[in-house]
Amino acid sequence: MEHEQEFEGKKLAHYRETMDRLTAASHVKVEYFAEHQKIEGYYEDRMPERLFGCDRLMKQDNLFGTIQLGYNPNRERTFLFANLKTSRYDTVASRYQKEMREYRMRSLLKGDNENRAYVSRRDEMSSILIEKKERKPWSIRSVKTYLSRVNMETAAKLLPFFSREEESEELKNLYGRRKEIQSEIRSLRSRERSMGFTQEQEQKEELQNMNTEIRFLRREATDSLMKESLLQTILVRKGAAAKAFLRRINYAFDFQKKDIDEYYRERKKTLEELAGQGVSAVPAPYARNAFYLEGYDYLGKLKAFRQGRLVVQDVSSMLAAEAAAPAPGSFVLDVCAAPGGKSMYLADLVGKTGRVLARDLTEDKVRRIRENAVRCGMDNLTAEVRDACVSDPELEKKADTVLADVPCSGYGVIGRKPDIKYQASREKEASLIE
Repeated sequence: MEHEQEFEGKKLAHYRETMDRLTAASHVKVEYFAEHQKIEGYYEDRMPERLFGCDRLMKQDNLFGTIQLGYNPNRERTFLFANLKTSRYDTVASRYQKEMREYRMRSLLKGDNENRAYVSRRDEMSSILIEKKERKPWSIRSVKTYLSRVNMETAAKLLPFFSREEESEELKNLYGRRKEIQSEIRSLRSRERSMGFTQEQEQKEELQNMNTEIRFLRREATDSLMKESLLQTILVRKGAAAKAFLRRINYAFDFQKKDIDEYYRERKKTLEELAGQGVSAVPAPYARNAFYLEGYDYLGKLKAFRQGRLVVQDVSSMLAAEAAAPAPGSFVLDVCAAPGGKSMYLADLVGKTGRVLARDLTEDKVRRIRENAVRCGMDNLTAEVRDACVSDPELEKKADTVLADVPCSGYGVIGRKPDIKYQASREKEASLIE
């Protein structure tokens, strides 16, 4: 009996926590596609090959976890990526998360006052990834076909509004038990009336036992009604939350679908053209628009390169531009620009309404930037000779972003030019710092 009561108590706590998850206040942000926000949280989950270079279209964050809607240009699919919060500082005290063993915690001592910071590393079991191949709007049916492929326990915590079977089955059992209780009470009352008023001790004890059993049955019926009410409320809220969530993610994609197609149309055309010439383009890690080309003997033979749709540069250069994260339509000043790879990527990021001013020390270096800009048709990129060490009062407080790739040590391409490390010395490093 005690075990049954304990089990029922845990069940009730589970349903109350589900209600908390459904009613938790969420911060929802629809991202502007042109800003190319990256998906968060996937490094910890060891999913880089799936999510590199993807754009985040929407982010929903609450006390229990984060749900992100993204677009994968390499697979041309939208997807949902959800992370369960497991750190003691980014979640409420929940029974499930107290019992979880899906995270490893290490304590860091900060300063002399023994303040401690706790760092949590997420495990694969604390996240789910749902991709949708078809270009139709997201619906409950389309999501349910994918839920069987992911960790259902995690899905129940992060997307509780898509699973209704557990509550529906429990409600069905409660309805059946209520009828049984009513039948048992009627049977006991009938026996009680048939016995009538009696003075015999045995019959008195039997009547008392029957009254006690009726009281227990009524108490069970009352508890059952409270549970039924909770389950009915959960089912109603799940239906409303599912509709609101689907409406939200469909709006986030449809609102920017045209911009996405236009942005990636030229890229798709270029990749198809390269494939037709027998050239394979493999997405490079970390940078969203970087590819490794294989299967060609001379770059000048490629039509895409001659037309300025390809720029040769190192991934580290692209990462510098992405780290600067210029807003669309902004003004960017690149003061150490040659040979112009970063400047052209910046010009692509700010768009046609933005402007990039590239500067370098000599005319020969600036000429290379201009040649690349003309080949690529970058009308929003201007190059000029200027020493970055000399102040320019005309541009003071006018640039939205200033990029200075200093001290030009070459360490950024050390993976491609390993001879650089043999030329390194303490004196050289000291001079770079100075």
